[in-house]
Amino acid sequence: MSVSDVLALEPAPIRARDEAVPGPPIDREVAERTADLLRVLGDATRLRILSLAAAGDCTDATELAQRLGEPLTTVTAHVKALVAAGGLDVCHVNETPSYCVTRVAIAQLVRPPR
Repeated sequence: MSVSDVLALEPAPIRARDEAVPGPPIDREVAERTADLLRVLGDATRLRILSLAAAGDCTDATELAQRLGEPLTTVTAHVKALVAAGGLDVCHVNETPSYCVTRVAIAQLVRPPR
C-alpha cells in the first residue's frame, strides 16, 4: 500500500457515546496489575510461552524450552517473570513444577474487572 493509498483511506467513524463500553473506568489497583502483566508480555518469547501454555494442559519448563527452541535457562527466567506478573500459575505434575495460563490473566487482558 502506497502513501497515497493510505492518505485516501476514510477515517473510522467515531462511536457515539451510547456505544461506549458500559461501566466505570477500572480502578488504580486493577490498572496497575494489568499494566504489569502487559509490560511482561511485551517480550516475544514470553508471548510464545503464554501461547503454548494456553494451548494445552500444564507444561513444564523443559518441554517449553524444547518446543520454543530456546535454552532452558532463558525459558526459566521468562516463566519466572510470567508467574510473578500473574500470567502463569504453577501446578505440580509428578512433583515437577508445571505452568498453565491463569484465567484471571486472560480475563484482565480481554476485559479488566471493574
